[in-house]
Amino acid sequence: MGVLLNKDISLIEAQIYGGNFPHSVMLAGEKYSGRLTVALEIARLLSCLNDKTRECRCRSCRSYDDYTMDNVIVLGSRDYKTRLNAALNSYAILKTDKSYKELLKTIRLLLLRFNANIETKEQNKLNASAALGELLLSVEENSEKNFKLIKSGLKQSEVLTNKESPLTINQIRDIQKWVNQTNFGNRNRFVILEELESCSEGAANSLLKLLEEPPKNTYIIVIGENPAKLLATLLSRLRLYRIPSFNEQQKNEILRDNYFVDGSTYSSLEEFILERGNVATKELKNAATQFCNAIVNKTDLKREELEAISSLVDETVSLKYFLDELIISLGDLFKNGKISMSVAQRYSNFTKESVNKALVYNQNSRLLIDSLYYRLMGEV
Repeated sequence: MGVLLNKDISLIEAQIYGGNFPHSVMLAGEKYSGRLTVALEIARLLSCLNDKTRECRCRSCRSYDDYTMDNVIVLGSRDYKTRLNAALNSYAILKTDKSYKELLKTIRLLLLRFNANIETKEQNKLNASAALGELLLSVEENSEKNFKLIKSGLKQSEVLTNKESPLTINQIRDIQKWVNQTNFGNRNRFVILEELESCSEGAANSLLKLLEEPPKNTYIIVIGENPAKLLATLLSRLRLYRIPSFNEQQKNEILRDNYFVDGSTYSSLEEFILERGNVATKELKNAATQFCNAIVNKTDLKREELEAISSLVDETVSLKYFLDELIISLGDLFKNGKISMSVAQRYSNFTKESVNKALVYNQNSRLLIDSLYYRLMGEV
């Protein structure tokens, strides 16, 4: 499975080739560690019509090569807007067949969220998804004309990149109907669920039966960062696999081979994708350092300074990056002996609470920054 190599990846491959891969699993790892890539590779191998090699070009494997397969549903709150912007900007820079193909695949990955069988309260999203899917059929060839058509189509379909709410009970019921359809014959089908940590207890309980007794030829793959945040009843029904983060060498090779950039200038794949996707990573890092120094040294930030920081975090992805960088800054201060471990942990815990509120409750970013600032300024 590419450059991802650890004992769990090896076990996954052995179980697939041995015919005993579990039907309900969780792939746990940090974001940008290739969890979804692994999930889709699992689905490709288990759908393969031949010998399950990486080089297979059977009809099914070809559909997975360009993400036109019809036996996969992906639901969750992935940040598609940033990833689409990154793919658009990468093609605008590189103009290669490979970057064009990656752009098409990124769009098709987005469209896997919008299956006509899965309930959505917004019919306009299904309509936009259908229109975008139709457009992709006519722009397979790499050309400037087709790139402009794609940009126009995406602009008209911006509603599709709005952050999705946590998984609902109705969506679980619709998934159950989809996996029980008979038009798939004996083909395997796959349900990939992201960020179940934030779903309601009702939706989680509705999912339990599906995890306990998946219909024949059905695989449920859960993707998440922290298994401990899942309801214990859910976690107990999932076979857990750990997906490792890319090490420095792997990160540098990915950025060099796919984007022709010097990987050493980026601390992570996330930083590169966010920056390429129009997120002001450098400004957010500087703001996190400024914010951290203020709360640790108890030096007041001017109102305009606080507002400047708040203006940088007007979207969830920017807010989360800022808060993650704030936690990193606190860790650096502890390592350098500037603050004690207890202070670093206490401040980090408050910040992590803010991350969770931002993701689960869609809290107003500016109010969150203000409340976090005054709370931490009041800490001794």
